[in-house]
Amino acid sequence: MDLSKQLILLNTTKRIKIRAKKIKTGSSLYLDYSKNYERQRLFLKFKIQNPQQMTSSDRSILYQAEIIRDNKEIEYFKSDINFVFENKASKADFIAYVKVLSSKKNQPAYIGCAKHIQIFVANKSNSKTLQFNMIDRNFCLKFKEHLQKNLAVSTARTYIIIFKAFLNNAIENGFIKTNPCQGIIIPHQDTKREFLTENEIKAYSSVNTKDRKVQNAFLFSCCTGLRSSDVKKLTFSEIKEDFLYFRQVKTKGVERMKLSTDALKILTEQKDLNHGNDLVFDLMESRATINGKIRAIAKEAGITKHISFHVGRHTFATWLITRGVDIYTVSKLLGHRDIATTQIYAKLVDKKKDEYVDKIPSLL
Repeated sequence: MDLSKQLILLNTTKRIKIRAKKIKTGSSLYLDYSKNYERQRLFLKFKIQNPQQMTSSDRSILYQAEIIRDNKEIEYFKSDINFVFENKASKADFIAYVKVLSSKKNQPAYIGCAKHIQIFVANKSNSKTLQFNMIDRNFCLKFKEHLQKNLAVSTARTYIIIFKAFLNNAIENGFIKTNPCQGIIIPHQDTKREFLTENEIKAYSSVNTKDRKVQNAFLFSCCTGLRSSDVKKLTFSEIKEDFLYFRQVKTKGVERMKLSTDALKILTEQKDLNHGNDLVFDLMESRATINGKIRAIAKEAGITKHISFHVGRHTFATWLITRGVDIYTVSKLLGHRDIATTQIYAKLVDKKKDEYVDKIPSLL
């Protein structure tokens, strides 16, 4: 879709419009709106390089412009008394509201929840907007069903909690009076947590594959317990004298970690493969694509377990506990804020021990 058609869709029902001015190198974006009966223009310093056939980079820039516009509209609601009185409870756009909130939070879970709200509304009513007064208890229950149908239990549970937080924030800002999602929960459910044994890791690492950087990234997670988000953004400049210094994407906590011999071997190989690129693994693929490649390598290694990138983190944690590392140290190495989260791995090791005892043949 070209830029002009995209702007028509984005500007529907909006008081502040995103406009494009032709320049030599493409189109320059600006906001166009009326304030106190005077026309206002706010240039965003965003440029669309290919307005006739937008690239993924152009679409990303347009999305950033949309967030700024939505933020400006919310500010506009608050500053214009008549507009607030007429629209807060009925005509304000909830989707625009959560886009701004998730952008400010800048955390994967908040951004993911905001995207699923958009997907749900688009599928339910073929619309890109949602007025606050359309959110009732039935809407919340249907959204809960959407999450449970399309996501893992833990992710769905996180998103319904964030959805409630969005609504509570809207109460604080006067858009709604009560939270229609109050009392609606997705119960916690223990999920099967896989991890790889020492022999499985050796088999996995011995596979000769064209997806070597994905293979190495997964093995690095097994050696360090890093999440996929942290592995993807890891740079060589964060490694100093066999130590890794980094800020976690999920928790924002700053961590310092001594790297094992195996982890350092992987980094040495990646430095040879990357030819000067500061990103250690440079994984540009989606999470689904990366997990697909990890499973393909595992299948070739003869591993029948259903694994994903996160299994590397499980493997690291269970290895430490199996080797007698105390739970508090494991919690610190994993960057957990709550020790209860780490205790799940201790229970997993205990369960595996019970399974091994059950396999001992009768000798009497």
